[in-house]
Amino acid sequence: MMLKRYLEMYAKKKPISPQAISSLSFVFTLFNLSEEEAAEAIVALCIEEGAHQLRKLLFLGSKALSSAEAQAGLQPIRDMIMSTYPDVDVGEGLLNSSQNSIAEAAFRSEVQERAKREGNNLSVVPDGWQLLGLDQSQAFEIFRTEKQKKFLTDASEIYGTGNVFVNAKGQRVDADGKLIDNEDVESGERTQALRAVNAGKPPPSGKVYQCENCGSLVYVSDYKDFETDFPSDYVCVECLAPKSSFQLLEF
Repeated sequence: MMLKRYLEMYAKKKPISPQAISSLSFVFTLFNLSEEEAAEAIVALCIEEGAHQLRKLLFLGSKALSSAEAQAGLQPIRDMIMSTYPDVDVGEGLLNSSQNSIAEAAFRSEVQERAKREGNNLSVVPDGWQLLGLDQSQAFEIFRTEKQKKFLTDASEIYGTGNVFVNAKGQRVDADGKLIDNEDVESGERTQALRAVNAGKPPPSGKVYQCENCGSLVYVSDYKDFETDFPSDYVCVECLAPKSSFQLLEF
């Protein structure tokens, strides 16, 4: 029971990071689990939780466990995800892409956090990319990009350092009440929100809904409502599940 609570915490509340992967491995050691037994525990939770946390738990398990037997033991999670795609080849590509996106988002957050602790004087690529399954070139490119934007956090990148206000219509305006281009702002917010969710963090703005069938994500800005602004015949772009299949992600 205690192990299940730990895994639920990692699945629902703990952001993905190199430290999270290391501590999850340590938790398995504390419970005297073999890697195969740990994989079984993760799969059992996935079966119970359904689509909500499949991709995150698969990522954590595949990085925290190293043996071939444990990786094979995680196959039921991959199968559950793949079953939501009508085309196996396309599904395989989307799954691999989503796992890589999770790793990149987590390392991007790691770079930002390290830079914050060092007063934005971070000059070398920090460790941690190895645990996330990235190669050195990916880590260097993420570091280079973050350094170019002065290690701004997601929220700061969207809103800058000035004040952003909302008018009576729910539209974003500057300090003088001038309308900000909502389309441009929403595009940036969407990118940062999905990046945060992929890293296991709450979005810096707006809300994110997840398809219970395939796990795909939909971003809804602060000035929109999923129930009223999305048509009743809206369907998932990946698996064509109906609008009713989407649930709000809570952190």
